Amino acid sequence: MAADPNCADPVCHSKTDMFWTGVLGKKKVKKETNAAANTSAAPVECPLDREELGRATWGLLHTMAAYFPEKPSDAMKAHATSFVQALADLYPCKHCAVDFQESIVAIPPRYSSLYLRNNSVCSLVVFDCSVNSRVDFSLWMCEQHNRVTTKLARKPFPCTMDALDKRWKTGDPSCSAKRQDEATSQESLGQDTDDE
Repeated sequence: MAADPNCADPVCHSKTDMFWTGVLGKKKVKKETNAAANTSAAPVECPLDREELGRATWGLLHTMAAYFPEKPSDAMKAHATSFVQALADLYPCKHCAVDFQESIVAIPPRYSSLYLRNNSVCSLVVFDCSVNSRVDFSLWMCEQHNRVTTKLARKPFPCTMDALDKRWKTGDPSCSAKRQDEATSQESLGQDTDDE
């Protein structure tokens, strides 16, 4: 599928791009003249832009990999592979989707019995890690994310299980302190927690 450079969907746009367009004067931004818009009404919920969608998607993917079983069944391996492939096909940002499709063709999620791993870190040169385990899936996901990060001229994330688990599974100790005051998952879903 070819990327549409004229994609008009909100998920293809970037608030950062709009900001720089306004700052550089390439496009005049219309000022809102409606007095009602200047009131302190509830914030308007807008569709996700490219960065918001990307952050949310990578958050889901990394968290999914962090909680993937150490010894998944063949069905779980197939589901993980299918999920990644479906995401690449269905991703709303068209040029992002094309890029991810090309990336997973170059380095696909595999669930064959042969894979290369060295000290729990996959080598990018001979990257053939799979969805055979939580470690494999987490490292594969990190390398995929770093491919995008590098294209955006950002600093890559260290693809080690210690760093990945701290970010996506266990968190910094300050994260658990924040969660102590929150409702349990059952309470947050409106489920009865009484054992009566």
